Amino acid sequence: MRSFEIPNASAFTEAGGSASYNSAQANFIAYGSSGVIGNDWTILKITFTVNNVSEPTALMISVKDDDDYTLIDTEENPINAVIEVGVTDISLNKSSVTLKEGESETLTATVSPGNATDKTVSWSSSDENIVTVVNGLVNAVKEGTATITATAGGKIATAQVTVNPIPKEQTITASDVTEVYGGSGAIGATTNGDGQLTYQITSGSDVIDVAADGTITPKKVGTADVKVKAAATARYLEATKDVKVTVGPKRITAPAAAAGEFTYNGKAQTYDLPAGEDYFIAGNVQTNAGRYTATATLKDASNTQWTDGTTEAKEYAYTIKKASLTLTADNKKAKVGADVPELTYTMKGLAEGDKLTTEPTLAY
Repeated sequence: MRSFEIPNASAFTEAGGSASYNSAQANFIAYGSSGVIGNDWTILKITFTVNNVSEPTALMISVKDDDDYTLIDTEENPINAVIEVGVTDISLNKSSVTLKEGESETLTATVSPGNATDKTVSWSSSDENIVTVVNGLVNAVKEGTATITATAGGKIATAQVTVNPIPKEQTITASDVTEVYGGSGAIGATTNGDGQLTYQITSGSDVIDVAADGTITPKKVGTADVKVKAAATARYLEATKDVKVTVGPKRITAPAAAAGEFTYNGKAQTYDLPAGEDYFIAGNVQTNAGRYTATATLKDASNTQWTDGTTEAKEYAYTIKKASLTLTADNKKAKVGADVPELTYTMKGLAEGDKLTTEPTLAY
């Protein structure tokens, strides 16, 4: 309530007259009296309401007289006009609030206009099992949502309150991983919560790569450390776990030995060893007669090994035997007393293009 004193200069006339006070804004008529005070004069209390006027500056006051009262305006007895200013709006400092169980936060209400006669704010919760409110202090009781309503002068403002549970401990389950070079695998981590899992290599980034889903790609033989993290959520706390990844060498099956004996035929002959993507073959193609050794050598002895655990080249012995030659003297005829015919021969088994370095000697 605000009181505005009508100054003595208002010049109330005789009883039954009217009192003018900066007129122009509105007219009000009030009836009633407060009773006789003393023997010589009477106070007439004029009460009226002005809505939505922040500072009324123009009022018209008309006073109705009756036979029992006389209106007197004196320094000892000024007439007071009581003006009530209504509420036009109410707002809150937040439209939404998120709390954990057991937490609290204060909402602040602003009533407009600032000089409203009654700025009293009442507070209520749509569900006090979830949220309670006292003079704007919001207390989270248990998980859920509720609406806080602030009311003043028939105007309301609301705020949505979300209550999350107190986060629980989150546990990651993951074991150390062993993989082989050239293969692939996964860490396979799980969590008892709902936090998103991420993977970070903390050492050994030259040994493995780790994808966003925990898939491992070995890069070389060695060990690496991976930190698995489960992100914090409304229900669970953040958690981490360290996982060791060991990359072992890829096991390679050595090629099986082939038949190891050949006969010289004047052409290149191949000792048959199957090719492989992880090793190369050398020395298995020869032409001349002799004893030879073919080898199978790992291409990457740092990251691969034979199935027997060794990395040295595998050796395979084979022989190209000398070819057999058959020399047959040609039949000759001679007459008694005639010259002896020249002896000739036929050679079999000589490779095409080969020639004898020493001619055979034929004699009778």
